[in-house]
Amino acid sequence: MKTLEYDIAIVGGGFAGISAALSAAKEKKNVVLIESLFSLGGLATNGLISFYLPLCDGRARQLMYSIPYELFLLSLSEGYEEKYPRHWLDYEGTYEEKINARLECRFNPQLFSLLVEKLLIENGVHILYGATLSSVSLNGDLIKSINVTTRIETMEIKASAFVDCTGDASLNNLCGVEVLDTPITNKPAYWYYVSDKQGNRLINKGSTDFLSLDKEEEMDTKGLDSEEVSNYMVDYHQFVLKDFLKDGKDSSLHTLTTLSNIPELRMTRKIKSQQDVRYEDDHKYQKTSIGLFGDWTRPGPIWELPIGALLNQKIKNLSTAGRCIGVDNLQMWNVARVIPVCALSGEACGVIASLTDKKGNFSLEKVQDILLTRKVPLHI
Repeated sequence: MKTLEYDIAIVGGGFAGISAALSAAKEKKNVVLIESLFSLGGLATNGLISFYLPLCDGRARQLMYSIPYELFLLSLSEGYEEKYPRHWLDYEGTYEEKINARLECRFNPQLFSLLVEKLLIENGVHILYGATLSSVSLNGDLIKSINVTTRIETMEIKASAFVDCTGDASLNNLCGVEVLDTPITNKPAYWYYVSDKQGNRLINKGSTDFLSLDKEEEMDTKGLDSEEVSNYMVDYHQFVLKDFLKDGKDSSLHTLTTLSNIPELRMTRKIKSQQDVRYEDDHKYQKTSIGLFGDWTRPGPIWELPIGALLNQKIKNLSTAGRCIGVDNLQMWNVARVIPVCALSGEACGVIASLTDKKGNFSLEKVQDILLTRKVPLHI
């Protein structure tokens, strides 16, 4: 079995993994980003959920800078699809303009995947595509190495620190870390691109969060049973086929251009963390904060993200970013699972991993110092 050695290994190439890899590379670390598919971006690109939700609080205050903002600008750098925030980027808008249209956009998912791959390569990140996490080797409370399997071979990857950006806490789960399943099911999201007289456009029918098409034949799932997830995708494919053909057969004026190639599952599993983010902690000071984020569903709330939400209770050289960080309830999970928070937690995990020593220890003060140097606001 081939063995590869890096300073930091990041599992999952969605926005959390991209941000963690870029963050660690900025600290001059040798980084590998492991992705099971053959393109980056996770749900945002492969799942077509390409809404870069707000980096502001809905009351004209920008909360996120550094990597979340860098990736936001990258998503707009070669064009955009919807919601270009001119009064935030092209000129300093009025308070009324900024509260009526938040700092958000919708970008082209395929183009972003190519742009961000280029960015990571330029920063020295090694990308390992088509690699699925299969097992881990532990040495007490440390990960010694992980095994990943491709269609060609199985490889052992050694590193000093690891980051779980899988979206469903898969690496944590393999390590025996306590993970918590979602108490709800993920309703179907029938999203696809069609090109017709109106141009190439995203059709997003079905659920985006807890909503439903309310059809008897729709399939929902917790996303934790392989057979169930397969049936979920079959349901998606057959819905799109029927929905597309109802407007006519394929032609130069009406053609199906892009399908989601992963199940559009928002919430599946999360870690039992050292300190959950609590919905009731809106506008409350957190001594261990590694950044700020708002509520994409409504204006006003601001949370300080405690570093404990990224840390499990068992493995010292493993941090977690993205949709599976520690949150206290479904409402908080729904707020924290989106692109900006994934990028925020990913950047922090990249710094944590960069500072982690051979015993799995790191300095919170140094993590915060590096983030402050990058102009990341830590406190409200």
